[in-house]
Amino acid sequence: MTAPLLSVRRAPEALAADATRERYRAVFAEVTQGIEGDGQSCFAASLDGVPVLTSGADRLVVPASNTKLITGAVALEVLTGEHTFTTSVAGVRQGATVEGDLFFVGGGDATLSRVGYPESERYQDPIQPYTRLDDLADEVAATGVRRVTGRLVADESRYDTRRFIDEWQPVVIAEGEAGPLSALLVDDGKVAIDDPLPAAEPALTAAQVFSGLLEARGITIEGGVSLGVTPPGTPDLASVTSPPMTDVVREMLTTSDDNTAELLLKELGVVAGAGGTTEAGLAVVRDTLASWGIPLDGVELYDGSGLSNANRVRCPTILAVLDHMGPIGAYADALPVAAVSGTLRDEFVGTSFAGVLRAKTGSLDIAKALSGYVPGPEHWVSFSLILNGPPRSPAERYERIWSALAAGLATIPERVAAEPFAPGA
Repeated sequence: MTAPLLSVRRAPEALAADATRERYRAVFAEVTQGIEGDGQSCFAASLDGVPVLTSGADRLVVPASNTKLITGAVALEVLTGEHTFTTSVAGVRQGATVEGDLFFVGGGDATLSRVGYPESERYQDPIQPYTRLDDLADEVAATGVRRVTGRLVADESRYDTRRFIDEWQPVVIAEGEAGPLSALLVDDGKVAIDDPLPAAEPALTAAQVFSGLLEARGITIEGGVSLGVTPPGTPDLASVTSPPMTDVVREMLTTSDDNTAELLLKELGVVAGAGGTTEAGLAVVRDTLASWGIPLDGVELYDGSGLSNANRVRCPTILAVLDHMGPIGAYADALPVAAVSGTLRDEFVGTSFAGVLRAKTGSLDIAKALSGYVPGPEHWVSFSLILNGPPRSPAERYERIWSALAAGLATIPERVAAEPFAPGA
């Protein structure tokens, strides 16, 4: 029999829940006071996957790179942790010669790089798994090919050719923060390892890089490089496969890799059968979140990386994603670790949860965010803190609020039991 809504049998659980919330409100008092006072930020926390505290819960805020928490979760669930990306080379070989064009086919692998490039990037401690373009050149050379009578043709047709997101701020593009986007991307589409400027045609630049690697192995490309599409039925000569999705998501979350996030969106669109576009990927994200029972009223997403100031979410939205994925497994393992790795390597050093807290940072001129998990011996806390405000304001005040958050997270109060509130207790 189901108890009526106002049944006295429900009172102990309700009172215990209220008491638990009061414990957490006391622990995070300084955090919630700061949130409630600014009118533009939010905070939410769960105990063992059950929400226990919110502040500014209804506010739609700019999540910055906390958007990647959504992208990563959906990628792991929809694409699965075993999903890989394949970059291939195709052509018609006769002995040591490829008659006609040699096709360099992009598979959407955002980690495809020359040896030396990842080592030059931020937060690569340790170096995150990546796909070595040098290995693909070795594979081609191992086939015995020494001459290509035609061109090296860069095929980026798996995804669309939208290089940047319309809603990104110009400075993001000008400083090479993310993009250009392409299904055939080498070294994040940079002109050179030591040149942060984005290439105008990333697939063509990738082909130029690959041509140099082939030539270094004694393979001559007589027709230069160009863009094109591989004719159906062209036989594969060699291929290289990315690390599994679990590693790709870890690379994205640990280093806050914007290009990886954006290409994952396009891959979601391909797998859904809607095409390799940002819009198709975002539709998959919304459908997946809805299937998890996460309310999306007012939520707006324009990219997978969080670089757009137009993105809007609520802290309980991020918290629901964290609680759905849980603190154990590939998703939680993909997050930076306080005082140890990635974007948290220099944060919370010397605190009681250095090496314990796993969380994703987020930074824009108008936003500063931190969301993740703190596991305990018997219980675990998940939380989402997103500060918004005028330009530079969140960055100026985040240290004080993060310190208050750290103080609260250092103590994980247990849930109040319902038994003491039972009639006659």
